Amino acid sequence: MSLQAHFVPNPFLRVGGSYNGLFFETNGVRDESSGDFQLRVSSSGKYRASLRLAGRRLAASGRLDLEGKATNIIVRPGTSSLTVRWAVDLHGLDQVTGTVTDGLWRSELLGDRALFNATTNPAALAGRYTFVLPSGAGLGAPEADGWGTLKLTTAGTASGAGSLADGTRFTRKAPVSRNGVWPLYVPFYESKGSLIGWLQFNTNAPLEDVIGLVAWIKPGQPGVRYYPAGFTNLTTVIGSRYVAPPDSTDRVLALTNGVLILSGGGLSQAWTNDLVLGANNRVTNASPNQLTVTISLETGLFKGSFLDSGVDRTVNFSGALLQKSTNGAGFFLGPDQAGRVLLEGRP
Repeated sequence: MSLQAHFVPNPFLRVGGSYNGLFFETNGVRDESSGDFQLRVSSSGKYRASLRLAGRRLAASGRLDLEGKATNIIVRPGTSSLTVRWAVDLHGLDQVTGTVTDGLWRSELLGDRALFNATTNPAALAGRYTFVLPSGAGLGAPEADGWGTLKLTTAGTASGAGSLADGTRFTRKAPVSRNGVWPLYVPFYESKGSLIGWLQFNTNAPLEDVIGLVAWIKPGQPGVRYYPAGFTNLTTVIGSRYVAPPDSTDRVLALTNGVLILSGGGLSQAWTNDLVLGANNRVTNASPNQLTVTISLETGLFKGSFLDSGVDRTVNFSGALLQKSTNGAGFFLGPDQAGRVLLEGRP
C-alpha cells in the first residue's frame, strides 16, 4: 500500500470577509423573486449567509469547496424550497456570483466584498450626496419625482434615506464595493413591493455623481388612496455630491433668479412661480401666487407650500437639490395622485 498526498495553499485566506449584493431576474424584475443578501466567509472557507426574499429573511451556511463554490437548499414552510448556488471568486475580483431559484423562476445573484476601512483603506468617495428618483415609464406610476440623501463614510458604508413619490419613506444602509457600487434594496407595502437596483458613485462625471437603474414595484392594493392598481416603474436615479455652504452668505445653488414649477397632482393648471435665492439662502417668492420655500443647508433638501388659487387648495411639497446640475426636484400629494415639483434657474 502506498499513500500519496497533495497539499494546496489555502485559497480562502485572501477572500475572507463580508459580501453584500442583490439577486433578481434579469429578464424582468419581480418582487417575489428579488432581494438582497449578505455572505460572510471565514479564512477556512466556512460561510454564513442572510438573504431577504420579498422582505422575508432566510439563513444559510456551509463550506465552500476548493473552487469557491457551494449550494444550499433552503426549506420554506408552506411553499417551495429555494436552491441557492454560490461562487466566490478566488482570483482577486472580490465578488460572489450565483443563482437563486424555486424551480419556477431563476434569479441571478451578484455581490461585492466590503474592502474599505476608515484607517487603513478609507473610501475616497466619502461624503454627502442628494439624489432624485425621476418618474419612469411604468404604466400607472406617479408623474412625480422621489428624492433622498446618501452619506458615504470613510469606512465605505453608505446610508440612504428618502421618500418615494407616493409618500412612502425608506432607509437603507450597506457597504459599497471597491469600485463605488452600492446595492439598494428596500421592501415596502407589507413586503409585497420593493425598491431595488445598483447605484454607482462617480465624482468624475460632469453632472451625475450617483447614477443607477432601479425598479420600484408597488403591488395592487384596493382601497388605498394613492395608486391602488399598483405598478412596476423602472427609473434612473440621478445624484450629486452635496457640500453644505461653509458660510451663511454662500449660496447653496449657483443661481440667484429661479422658478418653481408645479404640475399634475390634481392642480387646476401647471404653475410656474418666480423666486429669488438670496445670499443668505432664503428663498423669496417673486410671483403673485402664495408660495413658501425653505432649504435645509445641512441636508440639501427643500420643502414648502403653494396655494392653487384655481381650486383654493394648498399643497405641501418636498424635494432634493442637485448642486452639480443647479436644480432640484420632488413631489406633492394631491387628492388621489402625486404631482411634480421642479426648481430650476430662470432661463
